[in-house]
Amino acid sequence: MRPQGAIGTLGLGIYARRAFCLFTMSGKIEIILNGKATEVVQESTVRSLVEDLGLQAGQVAVELNGEIVSRDHWPEKRLVPGDKIEVVHFVGGGSGA
Repeated sequence: MRPQGAIGTLGLGIYARRAFCLFTMSGKIEIILNGKATEVVQESTVRSLVEDLGLQAGQVAVELNGEIVSRDHWPEKRLVPGDKIEVVHFVGGGSGA
């Protein structure tokens, strides 16, 4: 039997324990950004992520864990370990005809 308070009693799998350790010890968390594991500061929001990527807010759409996040909610939507984020950058253009 494990002592109460041990991380094993939290019922977390190996990957969740890894994310938990990243979150609490390094000041960074691991997210999946466009299919690749990426570390960000643990206080990151969708807005700060977009800014850190050097993207213009009006030219991107962000999907967080399968749902589009409205730009109005970017500043308050905090990222947590394991979040899956897709950032799509719009490119202008046309047929020119």
